[in-house]
Amino acid sequence: MLSGGNPTGGANPAGIGGGLNYIGKHAYAYSGVIADAGTGGANTTMLDFSTGASYFIGKISFTDDVIANDNVFFQVELDGQVIMAIDYKGGSSAFDGPQFPFPIAIPAFSRVTVKFGSSSSDEGTAWIVGEVYD
Repeated sequence: MLSGGNPTGGANPAGIGGGLNYIGKHAYAYSGVIADAGTGGANTTMLDFSTGASYFIGKISFTDDVIANDNVFFQVELDGQVIMAIDYKGGSSAFDGPQFPFPIAIPAFSRVTVKFGSSSSDEGTAWIVGEVYD
């Protein structure tokens, strides 16, 4: 049996938070809106979880409310090693919405950390969704 949060009951029925939630062979995580005070790098943790005995195949995406000419950073770590790093600069107008839907494969018994940051005060979200396999 896989471990994970119960997304349909308890104090957190939407499953928002830093952990990976399992429903049968499906798994997901939503960070909710995370604020960054302008750390200048991917220093604010959005998601932080460990997988169980199954491997995970899915997609990961980020959103933010980019301020014009603001640098935004997203980073994904697998067992402490950076496997994805995104650094982009906002244009002359604000942009927000789903970005970067990347495929991701996560081995069993792995720790995943998703981080976010910007060059000025900013808010962002991250989500990951997919299936688990024995």
